[in-house]
Amino acid sequence: VDGTWTDNEASGSGGAIAMAGSAELVLDASVFSGNGADSDGGAVYGAGDIEAADVSFTNNVARAGDGGAIGGDADLEVDGGTFDGNEARLGNGGAIGVEGDAQISGGRFTDNDANDSGGAVWSEGSSLEIWEGTFFRNTAGASGGGVCASGVGDVSLTRSYLHGNAAKSGGAVTIQDVDVAGTLANLRVTDNVATQDGGGVW
Repeated sequence: VDGTWTDNEASGSGGAIAMAGSAELVLDASVFSGNGADSDGGAVYGAGDIEAADVSFTNNVARAGDGGAIGGDADLEVDGGTFDGNEARLGNGGAIGVEGDAQISGGRFTDNDANDSGGAVWSEGSSLEIWEGTFFRNTAGASGGGVCASGVGDVSLTRSYLHGNAAKSGGAVTIQDVDVAGTLANLRVTDNVATQDGGGVW
C-alpha cells in the first residue's frame, strides 16, 4: 500500500486503514496525516503482520485506545520513516502501540504523546528490538517518555539517540515486567526528565 491518507476518521479502530484477521499489511513510502480513530490505531490498525518502510505519520490520534499512528495485536516491522506529533489520548504508545513482536530499524520519533505509557513506542509482545532510532521530545503520562516495554520477553535497544523525552517514571525508557534482561547498548541519552524515578531509564 502506498499513497497519501489524510483526515480520515473511524469510530472504531484504524482511522485510515484497518486490517482484521491474519492478513499482512505492507506500507511503502506512504504519508498518513491527521487521521483519527476512537479506539486503537489512529492511522493504521492491524491484527496480523504490519510492515512499514519509509512511511510518514504526522498528527494522527487514537482517542481512546493504543497507538496514535499504528496500533493493534500485530507483529510489526518498521524500517525508517518519521513519526511526528501523534497522540494516544487515553492509551499507550503515542506513535506505536502494539501487543505483538516489534522490530524498529531507524526511524525518527518527535513530539509524540501518550496519556499512559510509551510516549513514542509501547510494546507488550514477545520481543522489542530497536536499532538506530531517534527519539526527541516525546512524552508519557506514566512510564517511558520515549519507549516503554511492558511484559516483553526480550528487549534490545541499540545505537539510538534519546533526547528531551519526559514521563512520570523512565524519562527516556521504561522496561517493566520483562522475562529476560534487556539489552541497552551504544545509546546516547540526554536531557530526559522523570518527575519521579529514572530520568533516563527505569
